[in-house]
Amino acid sequence: ENLPLLALFALVFAAWTARRGGWLAGALVGVALVAHRGVYEGFWPGYADHHGLIAAGILGMALGAFWMRGGWVEADGRTPATGAVTAARWSGCWGGFGMWISAASLAPVLALVPLAAGVATWLARRGAGARWRFEPRVWRAWGRTGALTSLAFYLLEYFPHHLGWRLEVNHPLYALAWWAGAELTARLLPWIAGRNETGGRALACTALWTVPLIVAPAIAIQLGGTRVFLLRDPFLVGLHRTITEFLPLFVRVRIEGLGSHYESVLLYPLFYLLVAALIRWGRSEGRFGLTFMLVPTVLLHALGLWQTRWGMSAAPFQVVLLMAVVHELRATVWAGVARWRRPAIVAVAGLALFGWPVAVRALDAAKVEYYRAVLPGDARQIIYREVAEMIRESQPQGDVVLFASPNTSVNVAFFGDFKTLGTLYWENVDGLKAAAEISSARTEEEAARLIQKYGVTHLAFFKDSNYIAEYAQLLDAKATEAELKATFGYRVLGERVVPLWLEPLPYAAPKGLPKDVDPEVLVFRVNFQQT
Repeated sequence: ENLPLLALFALVFAAWTARRGGWLAGALVGVALVAHRGVYEGFWPGYADHHGLIAAGILGMALGAFWMRGGWVEADGRTPATGAVTAARWSGCWGGFGMWISAASLAPVLALVPLAAGVATWLARRGAGARWRFEPRVWRAWGRTGALTSLAFYLLEYFPHHLGWRLEVNHPLYALAWWAGAELTARLLPWIAGRNETGGRALACTALWTVPLIVAPAIAIQLGGTRVFLLRDPFLVGLHRTITEFLPLFVRVRIEGLGSHYESVLLYPLFYLLVAALIRWGRSEGRFGLTFMLVPTVLLHALGLWQTRWGMSAAPFQVVLLMAVVHELRATVWAGVARWRRPAIVAVAGLALFGWPVAVRALDAAKVEYYRAVLPGDARQIIYREVAEMIRESQPQGDVVLFASPNTSVNVAFFGDFKTLGTLYWENVDGLKAAAEISSARTEEEAARLIQKYGVTHLAFFKDSNYIAEYAQLLDAKATEAELKATFGYRVLGERVVPLWLEPLPYAAPKGLPKDVDPEVLVFRVNFQQT
């Protein structure tokens, strides 16, 4: 299912960008969806997650934000305000879609758009002159369209049976905050530029009713705690420290090597410096747009140093920033001297940022095609699928409920189309706690009682990413090594002490798998009648 989605998004975004900035810009954006590793990895074959949809929502929102130019349009009317308003509505629609997919990922990103517009306006306030005029309806279109789209998706998913105060996901409070923030921005930007014809009273009156709505979600979270925002649950807070995408960038570099993250460490910081130089010494007409896109890109990249998951949110902005840079370079006198120069600029820029990741993927594809090699990620999917088939064959009738580590349970349950107990999603915090209780049980009797309580029918212990230590430490941060080795999970996987009521389902992984894939898996069916 990922390939059709990727192709659809590439076609839609390329076509929309081509209408705005020409076919070269459209081609660059379309290719970038496949070439940029931070975007493409969300659509990786066999990757059953929502990061690709998040990237699409952010990219659509960022493209519209760039072409709405922060509400500043040419005073002579050569670029009508209706084009900026249309771009703002496009941006709002995609932002609302992204809020539906993941409010936790989109809400901070949306907040950076007015911030970036404020910074760009402040830096350009002296050189703008009389050439540019501000259109507040651009921001009002952005806020109202985004708020209504977000609200529509909320009602589609939750109305009428699941309305409530769950602020981990898309919620009307976020829609109100978005609408109010856009209204405040429409008043604030002319004041920053020194063109506030209506005076400070209008700005103060707007702030009086918009600021409470903007901060309302934060106040609700602070007052409601875990009742309205489960991500504050200490169990989930501790869990995030065990998830790869929540680790700091340089921790992952130590674990996975510089080759897996060289773009974030070396390539993109250099790219930002080149953009800053272009802002400083390039055309005055392009400085606002470059600054407008550079600010959120750099801030999200900085957040990615803290938690690498934000690097995935920075990736769509990097695509739009590259498009903005190419747009500026194509407008130079040098580019207009010969027809071949503008396509050459696009090709060189694309190769500079995307050439190495594409070459690595092409090399991997060649290994698979010509050498019949199996990549580590694909090898794990083979094991997951075979384990799922074996579990399903052992119980053709009735519900299957699997206990496994959070990462492996998602994949095995996906292939087997059955239920699983613990997954790395906040909605399943109760299942995660139940899985942690089973894994960390002190006796076989306690484990049996919990397995019956939660209706578990099968257990799968993967030596690779088994999560036994993490579960024990989440329940007791002070757990010692001796206590860890006394847990049910460790006794089964580490010492092969198997209770009588676990019926083994012998499994052997295929031969010839990559060396860094541990094929050892213990699979059991719960059978309390076994003698």
